[in-house]
Amino acid sequence: MPKRSEGNKGNNARSAAPNARPAPVAFALLRIFVGMKFLQSGAAHWSWMGHTGLRDQILKCEYGGIPTAWRPYAPFLLHTVLPHYPLFALMIVGGEFLAGALLVLGLTTRLGAFVGLILSVNFLMAYWNAGPAAQGYQEALSALLLAFLVIGAGRTLGVDARLARKRPRSPLW
Repeated sequence: MPKRSEGNKGNNARSAAPNARPAPVAFALLRIFVGMKFLQSGAAHWSWMGHTGLRDQILKCEYGGIPTAWRPYAPFLLHTVLPHYPLFALMIVGGEFLAGALLVLGLTTRLGAFVGLILSVNFLMAYWNAGPAAQGYQEALSALLLAFLVIGAGRTLGVDARLARKRPRSPLW
């Protein structure tokens, strides 16, 4: 069998190079998109701060004839979240803004993805019976956030790239 020349190896390496870059850029663009969605959601829920918006939402879903929560999750909503709705409103809105900002900036992306994943899974359980559209959105969001968490999607088009050069072993990026 004839040996490959060095020139052929170089051609193969160059032909593979164009496909090496789109995946990180695609994940970065998805990360920024998801971050913007969290920022939009935080802005939409801002009215919950200092008001009864979260409480009203829970009561409407649970007692308004539309039980949307996953049955095992409903007691948590009714007995933990509802009595402490101002604290949970702050945690939800703050978490949405935190996750959104970290994802958009690509700054400690894994932390942002983790916060977003916690929120997304809780929203999925709270709106479990609301239908496939509500479930599908939260399931897709959870899958994307899990991917960002695993791969650390902030190293492309994000601040994490600079931080990774200084501390390459940190689990945050």
